[in-house]
Amino acid sequence: MADAGILLVEDEALIALYEEQTLVGAGYSVLKAHTGEQAVETVRDPARSTRIDLILMDIDLGRGMDGTEAAREILTTNRIPVLFLSGHTETEIVERTEKITSYGYVVKSAGPVVLLTSVKMALRLSHSEERFQSVLSQVREVAVQGYAADGTTNYWNAASELIYGYTAAEAVGEKLWDLIIPPDMVCEVREAVRDMIITEHPHAPETLTLLHKNGSPVRVRSSHSVTRNAAGEAELFCLDIPLDALPGIAERSS
Repeated sequence: MADAGILLVEDEALIALYEEQTLVGAGYSVLKAHTGEQAVETVRDPARSTRIDLILMDIDLGRGMDGTEAAREILTTNRIPVLFLSGHTETEIVERTEKITSYGYVVKSAGPVVLLTSVKMALRLSHSEERFQSVLSQVREVAVQGYAADGTTNYWNAASELIYGYTAAEAVGEKLWDLIIPPDMVCEVREAVRDMIITEHPHAPETLTLLHKNGSPVRVRSSHSVTRNAAGEAELFCLDIPLDALPGIAERSS
């Protein structure tokens, strides 16, 4: 992926020039920002954001928004991998970045080989996640949904549309218990979701009776897994296998 586009966020001109030359020499195209605010503006510009496959983010950006703040702001609206750069090695700083993104942390003094290797690994990880999402979107027999810790739906595959009747556009952004959870199960499900995400330990697969959009019951065998997204946040993935004939599929398929 040596032709990938990188947004380099660095406030020190000489360091930015050195890092840019290193990246360009390895075949990457480079956009630059000198402040956190410029980085956010660049990512939110449609004409430039399509050219960004990875953000190489310095942490200390002088006055204004620092790198961690800029990364958080960017990741609220864009799922672009962020690889942090810093001259600091303090545990507190490293741990702070781990709570934001899972793509890594590079010490500036490590040299060009470490920098390029870290960039390559981050891009490969991002590519693997994209392929994973692509595979999930094509699964037709198993409903796959992703939920944040507060129950907000952030992933809803095609099989979920068929099994539960809600399109992805209708489901994403809505709370799990406002979609498919029977009223008498809401409190139990809230606690279960919070427990699984906090402990990162899923419950055993179980048979559940959930609700189709039209109000009909849908019996499924439900399994769960906990993973972390590009922002480093824990997410709950549910895989539901229907056990009965499904309401609404005939109408949707015709």
